[in-house]
Amino acid sequence: MSENGWTDQELCKEWIEKIFEPATQEKANREAHTLFMDGHSSHFTPEIIEFAMRWNISIIGYPPHCTHALQGLDVVCFAKMKHELKLEINTFKETYKRPVGKAEIMGVFGRAFIRAFTLETAKAAFRATGIHPFDQTVITPEQMKPAEATSIRSSFAMTQTSPVKAIIESFCTYRPTTFDLSPSHA
Repeated sequence: MSENGWTDQELCKEWIEKIFEPATQEKANREAHTLFMDGHSSHFTPEIIEFAMRWNISIIGYPPHCTHALQGLDVVCFAKMKHELKLEINTFKETYKRPVGKAEIMGVFGRAFIRAFTLETAKAAFRATGIHPFDQTVITPEQMKPAEATSIRSSFAMTQTSPVKAIIESFCTYRPTTFDLSPSHA
């Protein structure tokens, strides 16, 4: 954990080297495999990219402001967690006739987490976002609409392009070649 509680370059590098790669190595059998991460700069350092290339890991970064449609943790897992946590809090209140206190919060959270983050939920997250199996139709036209942003320095709204549309277009058109997958062609 970092001093401020946020991820940083060192934590990300340690995670991909000591957690992700060992956990996926056997299944990948040195074949290309993919890691989807948000676009935070701490995830895309030269050391991390070099390590990923050496182990045949393709890192795909989600563009900003599209997690509502593309990031499975947001779309499925945390939505289920929110629901399960509400149920667990209500059960606690009904059982003990008082609110959850500091002494009980970890137990309440833990029981909700165990019910929310399952293998089935993880698979549903990839399906719901159209990542696996790949299905571009799961992103609706409504989700593809450009964001409406209003500049605080101007008196009119400025339409922004949709990052969701951009990532879907790249999924549909990009096909890596042997050249792309070769670690010697960074």
